[in-house]
Amino acid sequence: MTNTLTRFALLAAVSTVALASCNMTPVPEAPTGRVAYGLDATGNLATFGLSNAGASYSTRAVTGLSAGETLVDLDFWNVDNALYGLSSNGTLYKIDPATGALTKDYVGPTLGTPTAMDFNPVARRLRVFNSTDDNFRTTPLGSSAAAGTTADGKLVYGPTDVKTGSNPALTAAAYTNTFASAPVTGDTTALYSIDAGTDTLVMHTSATGPGTTMGNFSVLNTVGNLNEDAISGATGFDIVGANEAYISINSGTTTTLYSINLTTGATTQTAKFTGSLKTFAVSLPARPAAPVPLSK
Repeated sequence: MTNTLTRFALLAAVSTVALASCNMTPVPEAPTGRVAYGLDATGNLATFGLSNAGASYSTRAVTGLSAGETLVDLDFWNVDNALYGLSSNGTLYKIDPATGALTKDYVGPTLGTPTAMDFNPVARRLRVFNSTDDNFRTTPLGSSAAAGTTADGKLVYGPTDVKTGSNPALTAAAYTNTFASAPVTGDTTALYSIDAGTDTLVMHTSATGPGTTMGNFSVLNTVGNLNEDAISGATGFDIVGANEAYISINSGTTTTLYSINLTTGATTQTAKFTGSLKTFAVSLPARPAAPVPLSK
């Protein structure tokens, strides 16, 4: 009888352990490939690797925001290789990716309701779009660029573009040629963005003429269809290195990652995972070594 009771007790213990293990949340794997950081629908900071996004996806709370303030977009700044976030009231924060702690960097003039931001890796300034299609560039602390904010007018489709006259709905933006180092002489960059109203990739050029300033990037030129449904406030976009581009689209509780061809706008799915990612920023790669001249 004693042996029988012992066996029952052991079986019960094993069953309890088995059930508990089934109910445990899997521990995320370490990110592989390029490491990315994002914001989910509740404002948490997400971490994942581009090569194992689903298995490595994890979130943590951010701290340091004022009451009613939320983070809108993220980007890495090549000047110091740190992660930054722009808030709903236009405040720029430096983010500790390991803890989610925010440190206030810059409080500029009113930018309206920001919808997208990205650092210009050559000009050392921050590009910001808002919900009424206003286009700004502002200078964060630590930049050698002239201080202050420049209003670059309205974002509009070019006069010969297929979407000329259409009201843009830009939800994310990114510059090319972004490496983990300050710019060097001869560096150039191009600005792209995602129009969630038309599900297209667009490239920016600068308006010219009276009242404009160089480098305003206010003219939109359609590149091509994404063939995916970009959603305002739920679509992320980033470019790292010369032209390695990615887009994320959140359909509620599931996020899909794609690589994107900057010449055509064509997308290729790279991952799909559980998580409500609304924007993301990829850690910057090292600048390639300059080719060694051939000896004569």
